[in-house]
Amino acid sequence: MQHSVPYEFVTTKLADADAVFYDTANDGKPADLGPKLFAQQAFKQLPATRVRHLFGSECFLSGGFGGALAAFDGFESALRKLKTA
Repeated sequence: MQHSVPYEFVTTKLADADAVFYDTANDGKPADLGPKLFAQQAFKQLPATRVRHLFGSECFLSGGFGGALAAFDGFESALRKLKTA
């Protein structure tokens, strides 16, 4: 489930998140407003951030079937990492 959260609500909306998934550019770096979010002190204090449960995918906001399958592969990979963490 995708959520858009204003920066001032990051701690309250994501405080109980086990992981955070985000969109990346082709170079693997956070896309769009990701860098601005990641720079927020509130984001840095989230439990998921502290244990590095941050997972990016360039297919996160897919526009087609192939991209959606790639996004699911990324989610599956992330879930495997969380399971062994």
